[in-house]
Amino acid sequence: MKLLIVPLLTLSLLLSACSGDPKEPPVAAADEGMTVATVDGARITMADVRNEMELRPEATREFFRAHDGAARFVDSLVTKEVLYQEARRRGLDQEPQLRRVIDDYARTLLVNTLIEQELAPKVQFGEEDLQEYYRNNPEEFMTREKVRLSRIVVGSAEEAQQVRARLLADEDFAAVAQDLSLEQETAAGGDLGFVERDALSEREAHLAFNVLGLGDISSPQELAENRFVVIKLTDLQGETVPYEEIKNLLAQRMETFGRKAAFEDFVATLKQDRKIEFSAEAIQQLMQEAGHGSMM
Repeated sequence: MKLLIVPLLTLSLLLSACSGDPKEPPVAAADEGMTVATVDGARITMADVRNEMELRPEATREFFRAHDGAARFVDSLVTKEVLYQEARRRGLDQEPQLRRVIDDYARTLLVNTLIEQELAPKVQFGEEDLQEYYRNNPEEFMTREKVRLSRIVVGSAEEAQQVRARLLADEDFAAVAQDLSLEQETAAGGDLGFVERDALSEREAHLAFNVLGLGDISSPQELAENRFVVIKLTDLQGETVPYEEIKNLLAQRMETFGRKAAFEDFVATLKQDRKIEFSAEAIQQLMQEAGHGSMM
């Protein structure tokens, strides 16, 4: 095998193409199809080299810009092609296990590309969107020095689930508390008033100060033996974090939730147009295997 000598002009073009901002996409050039090297007839083009270079971290790019770096980089691609051809000559690309890995990767790549194409145009937030959300949801940006809670305490997990179900069905919290709560101080209506973190159990404090939004109802929590609680966050006291301090985090949060909502809507729409069937028998078998630790 002979490695083609890269002309000086080609090297200068390659180095200039790699000297721009790494965040910018490579600029199409008239020489993209120019052959830089061949391995038993398989061509490595200028486009191949530039694309591979774009995938490298900036430190590596800087290294290959110096001295004979471009030639060494091209030789690394030649080595890669030599190894690839040898792997195929040995039939490794036909091994069933490897084929499954390749097929799985191809499917994942296609799915990710589809999701990105579908979601990117739908999840775009500007400064006005961020400020509007910040103005309309002040409770989300408070330091939560104190919280106001309503609480119902019952004697079993089953009763706690029943309490939560009734509350989620919009039954009056005070009425449910009077009906079921075992706690004397909240049996009259469930209201604890404003409390600090230290006044609550560890689980209640975590939910009230870190998880629940205003009006949210918690899942049942075990306080002690034969004591389970369901709480509702009804009010907050604290200082509001300035917009400039929270802006970047808010943008990330809105993008995350926006992508999640757009993804769920997209998948739901696709599923409506397809006939999907499940085998209850097969699923039951998988559950049994998982329970016995026998799933591969």
